[in-house]
Formats: sequence, C-alpha cells, structure tokens
Amino acid sequence: SAETLDAGARAWLAAGRDALVQAMERALSPGIDIRELDPHLIDEVMHPLQAQRLREFLDDRTKFTKSNSAIIAVLEEVVHVIDGGDPEVPLRKDWRKHLFDEVHKQFKPAQLEAALVHPALRFARRAVQVLAHAGAPHKALALKRFRDRLVVQRERYLRERGLLTFDAQIARVHGALHGDGGAAFAMRLHDAWPVMLVDEFQDTDAQQFAILDRLYRDADGIPRGRLVMIGDPKQAIYRFRGGDVQAYLAARAGADTVLHLSTNFRSSTALVNALNEWHDAAGAVLSQVSDAIRAEPVVAAGHTDASPLLEDGVACARPLVFHLQDEIPANADARCDAALRACANQIADMLGSRKQCIGADALRPGDIAVLLPRHSHVARLRELLCERAVPCVGAGRDSVFTTELARELQIFLHGVEHARHEPAVRAALATRLGGATFDSLLALHDDAPRWQQMAQRFVRLRARWHAAGVLAVIRDVMAESGAELARLPDGERLLTDLRHLGELLQEAS
Repeated sequence: SAETLDAGARAWLAAGRDALVQAMERALSPGIDIRELDPHLIDEVMHPLQAQRLREFLDDRTKFTKSNSAIIAVLEEVVHVIDGGDPEVPLRKDWRKHLFDEVHKQFKPAQLEAALVHPALRFARRAVQVLAHAGAPHKALALKRFRDRLVVQRERYLRERGLLTFDAQIARVHGALHGDGGAAFAMRLHDAWPVMLVDEFQDTDAQQFAILDRLYRDADGIPRGRLVMIGDPKQAIYRFRGGDVQAYLAARAGADTVLHLSTNFRSSTALVNALNEWHDAAGAVLSQVSDAIRAEPVVAAGHTDASPLLEDGVACARPLVFHLQDEIPANADARCDAALRACANQIADMLGSRKQCIGADALRPGDIAVLLPRHSHVARLRELLCERAVPCVGAGRDSVFTTELARELQIFLHGVEHARHEPAVRAALATRLGGATFDSLLALHDDAPRWQQMAQRFVRLRARWHAAGVLAVIRDVMAESGAELARLPDGERLLTDLRHLGELLQEAS
C-alpha cells in the first residue's frame, strides 16, 4: 500500500506510470548516472545577495513590454522564495514559458539583448531550474534504487540465456580497464590500435570516453599513441540514446591540440554569409565568447555555387528568410499547428508553382528538409503534407513496430504461415499488403478458381519464407504491390517502413 512506501516511492506513485517509465528509460541509457541535486547549488541560489540583485533588476520597469509583464511575477516569486529561506516552496507552473519559451515577449525589442545577457536574469534562469527540483531529492534516490534492481534482474536474465547486449559489452570493457589488471589490458589494446580516429565524437557517452582515455594515456596520465576525435557539440542530438556533450567538452579540454574547421563545404556562399550576418545580429543573445559551445563565423568553399537555387531563372537573393505570423493564436498548441500548416502550405506552393529550380533541375520533394523540435511535430507535418499530396518521409522516435502497418504485416505474415487456413488468408488479403477490397473478398467466395489462385500465392510465399527468410517474402510483396502502395496517402512512408520492418524481422530471425 501507499502507506508502506517511502517518500521517494510515494512521489513516483503520484507522478504516474508514464512519468516513471520515461525516467527509467533515461536512467538506463548508457553513460547516464542518477545524482542528487548538489546542495551547494541550492546554497548558491538561496544566497540573500541574489535576491538583492534581482530586486535591482526589477527596479527599472521601463525595459519590460508591460508594467505587469508575466516575467515580473516570476522574478518576484524567486525573490520571495530566497527571502523565505525554503527552497522547496513550489514555483508557479508557467515559469518556463515566461523565462525561456516566450521571454522575447517580456521585454521591449530595444532592451531584449541587454536583458538576456544581464547577470540577474541569467541567474534567475538557472535558479528556477534548481528550485524546480530542490523538493524532490527522495525521488532521485528512489529512481536509483529502482534502476539498480532492474539492472540486476536484467543481468541475471541475460546471463541465464547466454546473451550479451551492446551496452553490456561497453560496460564489461570499461570494468576490465578500470579494475585489477586494467593497466596491462589497456596496454595490450593500445598496442593493437596505436592510432584511433573517432568520428561524430559529440555522440560519445562518458563511459565510452573513459575507455578511450584509458587506452591513450599511460598509468601516470601521460598521453600515448594518437587519439583523433572529430565532432561538433552543436550537433549533439543523441542524448536520448546516451550521447553526452559533457564528455565531448571534457575530451576537448584535455586535448593537447584543438583544430577548427572554419570552412563550410556543403552550403552555398550566399547561405553561409546570411547565417554569419544572422549570428552577428543576434550577438550575445545567441552565444558569447566565454561559452563552451558558441556560434563561430565560417567561410564557404563555394562548391555548390555552380548549381544555385533559382527563382524564375534568377539566383535566390534571400537564402535565409524568417516568417512571421500576422495573427498569433493564444493557445500554444494552436500556434504550433498554425506554424506547421504554414510550412506545409509553403512547401506545397513551392513544388506546385514550378518556379524554383536547383541548377537545371526542377525542385523536387526530396530536395526539401524540415527540422523540428519534437517527434509529434514531425508526425503532424507529415500528415499535413500528405493532405496536400506531397510525398515525404519523416524520421520519428516512435517504434516502427507500433505502427498500423506493422499490425497489418503481422496479419499478412500470419496468413502466409497458415497458407492453407482460409480465414487467415482472407484476413491477410484484407490488409493494404493484400490489396483486396471488401467487394473483391466477397466475390472470391463465389469464384473458386480465383480463390485457388490467391491461395497458391500464399503457399508459394510460405515456401519462399522457409527457404530464404522473411525479408525475401516482404521484398516479393513490395515487387508485386509496391506501385499500388506508393499511390496510397503517405505511400513513400509506407514503403520505407515496410522495408525497415523486413530488415528488423530478418535480423531477429
């Protein structure tokens, strides 16, 4: 019962199953540790001098858009918490919106840049993130306990079945290098690979970096051999699967030589120049010289200048354009949907007008890419583009096994495996992979020759499966029905997912 649970377990019970599952997924990622909030951070935030600095920042109300701007209430609340001496007092729920997401609305345009780099506001933005977690150290302890129990159970499960995951291999090598005999083991590995080049290093986690560091430093910490690390922290997008930009920053700080690539070889000169001008205009709001990760100007190699984007036969004069909405919905979800609709409309217009070309070739859907902050946005934009008959493929987080197509493939393959069971074959035919309509299924009931033809097809597919594997069956289906599938809404996505499902099933079989 809830009464017998400790404070941490009760907190997770109150948070709900989904919150715990998401936290456990993050906690189980390689290189991720669970730490309690550093009490020194709380002490720093709760220092009375910080409250005084915030008061001084608030004294001048002329910089705010309105005298009652929402950010004022947020900052006053931080002052109140510091004055009260209790860091566990709950903050208002909209602090992230006003201090981060919509902070540009809180200050007059002429005052915005100065406000965003002001020490008091920078402190407030750090403080609210510390205070938001100050009241739940017991949750971290409980999560660590849950994680440790699950790891023990998982290791026992894998050991009993003689299985070894990729993460387990990394952990095992890390343990061997940092345990008894680790120095000799590191030397043997270094002798085998005295030079190593690691690309996309920003996606390396702390455990992987510790392995590399052990190999390319001797017992006294002196570098040996040659470890070349290539990466860009601004591209560190794989934290969800363990990538840790802090590992990259630590590696860079300890490197004896740091080289910079100051030339962009992919983008046009016009776009590179436009981005440099944008960075200059944004100034300290975007990044500062003291920041570990900052924007730096680059020059263009100009390799793509020979095939520029043309509009009505003229090279594009404005390669970087910001689009502003005239009427902004009050609701955040409505604003997001309006922006996605505007994006879909513009893409459809660009493709439909036939005015844009890249060199001598007309603009095609495959020439356009859209970057979005959330996977749900990707799914929504894909839906909007399909409504406008624009083929697209979107990379999302959702497992391909959770899609409707995966369920249909399961039904279809069940029909193949049970090729002599009429209900199973009829169910398979009713899927998009089977291609039968309701009327055609009814007609098969009275058309014995046609039914035998269909049934024999499934018998052949079953023999193909047993001889060459499930991927061969899926490839045959794509060869037979790919054209029809491609004509369906989101057809290209269906074919991509079908191919992906086949590869995953073949790998697992």
